Amino acid sequence: MTGIPRLILAIIVLGGLLAGARAEPPSAGDNGPVKIGAALKQADQLITVEKLAEALAVLKTIEAKTPKEAAKVDTRLGKIFLRLHKPAKAADLFEQAVFSTMDDAEAYLGLAEARLALGDLIKARGHARTALLSDPDLIGAHLVLAKADDRSGRVSAARKRFANLLRNQPESEAVAVAYAVFLSDRDGMEQATKLLSGFVDRHPFAAEASDLLGRLYWRQGRKADALLMRNNAAKAFKAKGNDFRAEAIRSWLVLKGSGFAKRPPPQTGKVEARRTQPRFSPIKRPDPLPFPAGTELSTGSGFVVNGGRYVITNNHVIKDTGKIAVRTGTGEVRLARVIKVTVKD
Repeated sequence: MTGIPRLILAIIVLGGLLAGARAEPPSAGDNGPVKIGAALKQADQLITVEKLAEALAVLKTIEAKTPKEAAKVDTRLGKIFLRLHKPAKAADLFEQAVFSTMDDAEAYLGLAEARLALGDLIKARGHARTALLSDPDLIGAHLVLAKADDRSGRVSAARKRFANLLRNQPESEAVAVAYAVFLSDRDGMEQATKLLSGFVDRHPFAAEASDLLGRLYWRQGRKADALLMRNNAAKAFKAKGNDFRAEAIRSWLVLKGSGFAKRPPPQTGKVEARRTQPRFSPIKRPDPLPFPAGTELSTGSGFVVNGGRYVITNNHVIKDTGKIAVRTGTGEVRLARVIKVTVKD
């Protein structure tokens, strides 16, 4: 890695947007502009499975002609930036959507989630309550209120809100996962495990719940159960079309020594000796670094995590520097930015 701001975790620019295969956006054809309903539906599906570059491409095909249509596009753009861990940009887009419609529960929910991510708990609560005025059954808004209670130290209120949500929405995966996270962070690991285990028994293809349950098993030292459950989660994500999450889990399984993700054993018996082709194509000439000639460089190594979205390095590698670039093992160069710094190197 070639470093040049202070951090321990850098995100490759456009890394999240480039993940996944490219989908074909709806075509206008000879019948005029793209039908906004079909395009928005496709964008929603792509955002759900974290194919963010494709969702963005679809949204760019939409020519919004009314404030309401513009608000729908802005709301989905906000969701993309939330998933890219850019809540400030997401909040700007959700605010645009809110000002365009003033009564869109989905836009208010997005704004509440962005404000929660930014730590603005008062505004997060206010926007969540506004969303509930338009849609009292909006689970996401109830979850924002519960999380805001938790983060503001109102643990009892948060616990009560989560419990009521689970009682009213026992088959909601979002509620089960959020409550389990709350419990596991409050010395309720056994209760969280029991909650998710029961939910996964009823919903074997619940990817998020299976993944979290596997991670809780791992924290409890139940390695075999953890590997099995996370393998099931990878299959569930793959079935839903979320290749990014599936591959991230499979990488973890390989790292932890799981037989689920190992290559098949070599064939035994007599085989004819023959020259084999190289497994990989030769590495091309490395891309040049995006810095002027004569620039003083600070270099170091790092490792890629989260399916290629983040790079972790030691603090001293990029301390007191300005611009960051990452060169991959294939010689490609990507710009990166700081998202987190630890107090220790």
